[in-house]
Amino acid sequence: LVPSPRVLHPPRACVAPVGRQDPLRPDRPPIEPLVINAIQELLSAQAPDPAAVAERALAARSADPDYVLTGAEADRLRASVA
Repeated sequence: LVPSPRVLHPPRACVAPVGRQDPLRPDRPPIEPLVINAIQELLSAQAPDPAAVAERALAARSADPDYVLTGAEADRLRASVA
């Protein structure tokens, strides 16, 4: 008798997913937490300057290369804080 060849399957952890990794996670990170933090900073400031607070929030976000804001998102942040 000749033994049948074994079919080797890669472990599940080695199989690359097809498409998006998490179907419940949005393609882009939400901007709302950034807006909330900027408004909290604005409310706690002695002499609030909405433009400066918005620019600091945008600078902090731009420091992270994984979460680059689009021009529309930056404008939305500025409008929300003003």
